[in-house]
Amino acid sequence: MSVNSNITSLWGGPSYPTSKLADIFQFPKTVNPAYTILQGPQKLSALMRSPQDLSSTLELLRKIPGPVSFYIILLLISLFLHAVYKAYATPLRHIPGPWIAKFTRLWLLRAIYSREYQRINVELHRKYGPVVRISPNEYSIDDPDAANIIYRSRDQLLKAPRYSSWGLPTAEPNIFTSLSIEHNAARRRQIAPLYQLSALTNIEYQVDFTSTTLLSKLSAFASQDQPIDLSQWLQYYAFDTVGALTFGKPVGFLDRGKDIADIISTIHTYSRYGGVMGVFNEMHPYVFRVLQFLAPKGEIGIAAVYAFAAKHIAEWNCRSENEKTLSVEQSEGGEVLKTDYLTSLLAKHRRTPDNFSVDDAYYHIISNIVAGGETTGIALTAAMYLLVKSPRVLERLRGELEGMKRGENGRVGVMEAQICGYLNAVIKEVLRLFPPAGLNLPRVVPKGGLVLMGSWFPEGTIVGVNPWVAHANTSVFGPDADEFRPERWLEADQACANRMEQYFFTFGRGPRTCLGKSVTLMEMMKIIPELVLNFDFSFAYPLKEWSVRNDWFVKQEDFMVRLRERGTGRA
Repeated sequence: MSVNSNITSLWGGPSYPTSKLADIFQFPKTVNPAYTILQGPQKLSALMRSPQDLSSTLELLRKIPGPVSFYIILLLISLFLHAVYKAYATPLRHIPGPWIAKFTRLWLLRAIYSREYQRINVELHRKYGPVVRISPNEYSIDDPDAANIIYRSRDQLLKAPRYSSWGLPTAEPNIFTSLSIEHNAARRRQIAPLYQLSALTNIEYQVDFTSTTLLSKLSAFASQDQPIDLSQWLQYYAFDTVGALTFGKPVGFLDRGKDIADIISTIHTYSRYGGVMGVFNEMHPYVFRVLQFLAPKGEIGIAAVYAFAAKHIAEWNCRSENEKTLSVEQSEGGEVLKTDYLTSLLAKHRRTPDNFSVDDAYYHIISNIVAGGETTGIALTAAMYLLVKSPRVLERLRGELEGMKRGENGRVGVMEAQICGYLNAVIKEVLRLFPPAGLNLPRVVPKGGLVLMGSWFPEGTIVGVNPWVAHANTSVFGPDADEFRPERWLEADQACANRMEQYFFTFGRGPRTCLGKSVTLMEMMKIIPELVLNFDFSFAYPLKEWSVRNDWFVKQEDFMVRLRERGTGRA
């Protein structure tokens, strides 16, 4: 779904093609600059390239009354001179990058809009080196030592304002969108113990339940010799699992074989909006209000995700006082996980209402849904794709897993999976080659500036590392960094292993590391063994590649496979 063709559906509104938006604002399409912007960055670049378009624009200006035309021309000249000044007055003017990126953020907008930014960013660093200018005030970094400074724990650098475009301007920032170091640290302290792997083992049975459902569905497809889009079913599995962990029961994606309440498609559009709008994040509050005004009332779009969480909170509040008191006691006031995140978070609120509000619980639950299902689904899809393409790795993995112990219910347990060295190397290599996040993780240079790679970066400059760029670094991961070779994590000496670990950006770095890291790892450790032991996978259409699009999360589609039950697993 493209932003320019369905821009209001994100907020719960109908589809408004840009032609209709032009009609709404009563601008003739032939002369409306705003219409050009709505059509996408490629139209803007065409405007800059085409002499005919330029002459048409000048002709339009000639028709404007004299004084108005004078001030428009004066404004354009001022903007041009300001862009030139910013491009060449900085001490970083020697840093290479796309020429147009010196003057305008439109180059970055177009790169992100293309949905291939992760590939473009890697190619830029291969062409220009470890630091690349990607907008007048932003630089992409590929250097482990510089990364240690940018994402340090002491004297942290602030997140760049771009993150605010993923939040609602009318709501308090959540852990992901908050720019405040103090606010983020306080929120993390509230819930961090609940996201540790040791805590998750208490509700591991919730994952086993959804694993059984997935394996049953795949068995049915195998018996029918029916090609399926495995990326879709692994996405359903991930969202049902995060639903079970959060609410105590799956949402129903696997049972119904469809996107419930358009939650998944809404999150995709939400990511698309956040990625594109983040380039001009200062416009986010105004664009949000316009879209909110255009959107009809009702629980659709992103409102459906919020309503979904609110419904489960309301159901919990309808429980008897005895049930609520028991849940508080069982979860030790919300400090441990016993049944699900919702129960633990609301129990925490009942124990300390002044320090942890219902709204706090609400926003943590929303974060679980939005981030947890998407990232894990991407990681699982990447794992199975790379294993199907690498028979050698798949057979070695099966050899290790066939002798592993299982839990009492016959399912693979986290404790058993943790000691499987090759399984963990496979997971690590999958997350290195295909990190779910595909944009830079930007930070703002603090007062006094920073010296990075021998250059002084002034206060206010934006710097950041893209996980895809970091993981393609051959000086860290070896000359075969583009290859899927899990053995690199087992063969490396201690110094090399430490260097790879320090430059591993799948879950971010430093104090803002993703809280859901253990959730993703637990799901991968449990379901990957079940899949490779129970089924043989082959590409349904060997000559057709899957499709990948980057809207912040690098999402895969059309991973078409055929399955055959092996008879050696325990589905």
